[in-house]
Amino acid sequence: MLEEDNSTVRFENLERIGRDATQGTIPIWDQYFDRLMSYNLYNKLYTFYARFARFSLTLKLLSFAPFLIFLVLFDLSPSIPHSIRPPVSTSLLPLLDEVLFFNHAEFIRHLPASLLAPLQLSNNPTCLLLIKILDVYAAFVYLIHFFTPWIFAFFQLLYYRSRRDPASNKLLSNPWSFFFVFGLVNLCALFTQIIFPTSPPWYNMNNHSSAPPSYSTPPSPAGLIRTDQILGISFFAELYNDSPVVFGSWPSMHAAWPLMITIYMPNIKAMKALGIVYAVSVWWAAPYLDHHYAVDIIGGIVYSIIGWKVGGKLWELVRERLGVWGYAKNGEEEVALHLGDLEEGTMEEMEEMEERELSLEEEEMKGLKSEELVEEEERLKNISGEI
Repeated sequence: MLEEDNSTVRFENLERIGRDATQGTIPIWDQYFDRLMSYNLYNKLYTFYARFARFSLTLKLLSFAPFLIFLVLFDLSPSIPHSIRPPVSTSLLPLLDEVLFFNHAEFIRHLPASLLAPLQLSNNPTCLLLIKILDVYAAFVYLIHFFTPWIFAFFQLLYYRSRRDPASNKLLSNPWSFFFVFGLVNLCALFTQIIFPTSPPWYNMNNHSSAPPSYSTPPSPAGLIRTDQILGISFFAELYNDSPVVFGSWPSMHAAWPLMITIYMPNIKAMKALGIVYAVSVWWAAPYLDHHYAVDIIGGIVYSIIGWKVGGKLWELVRERLGVWGYAKNGEEEVALHLGDLEEGTMEEMEEMEERELSLEEEEMKGLKSEELVEEEERLKNISGEI
């Protein structure tokens, strides 16, 4: 009955709009507005938004908190007085790299270009073209490092909007859990780089003096400068002109970010394979471009795995502590009932409230029925009186 009434109202609205528009009695914008409202557009848009508003603003702010703290500290790190900062280690990472690769660290870091070195010296055109392709590809995967977490988070927002954990039936909190762990890993890595500063390969290759490194040393694009020369631009030279942390070689966040994205990828073979290809590409590009040692890559991998395990547990604890307050207001009771995140007492109270609401609805229906019967009896009496 209600659907018929709505359809009748909608038809009457459209008929009126068409009639008034023909007569020119209402403005054109009002015509469009009435037409949209006649199709109940507002409710449709709100329903579309509600599909994504699964969690409360409190939970979302908590998920962003570690990364926001990281951004602030990362930007303020150059303001730490040099006099109280620890000395920069320039020898430990190269030594570990040589041990790891049996005194062939530089050759292995620059693979496969190092294999083409003899042909490069003879100016072989095919060899020179291959090396240019390697340089541009390394620069590309190094550049998209800055954008992939945000693109991936948006993808998660679309993919996980209504998915649940098959084991616990809990509403999956991606991408907020990803951002929380992502921020924790970056924050821990930044503290490590401040407490234990290490020089990158490009610094050790260009500075052979015995003087200790200065914190005022400007950053360098290192091997990325080759891509600028190939393309005839100065993009990477300008991009790496004002990096706040110059001596933060270990651990490598260029190694950590792709691995975290791959870990949080949906369990789909094609997507996992894409994540692995992206991660391995960055792990190769970082040493190839002289930005990191191999041990830096290992450090970034270790930080990611520990952050995923520990940060994931901490995030679940945050969700449990928030309870129903972690869910969006428009569906918190329904979601909490399905997930069982409320205490038993609260659950019983809500069940009692639902029973009372049902009983009230039944009483109202009975009351309406009794009123209708009284009216019908009065109508019949009036008819019989007239007869």
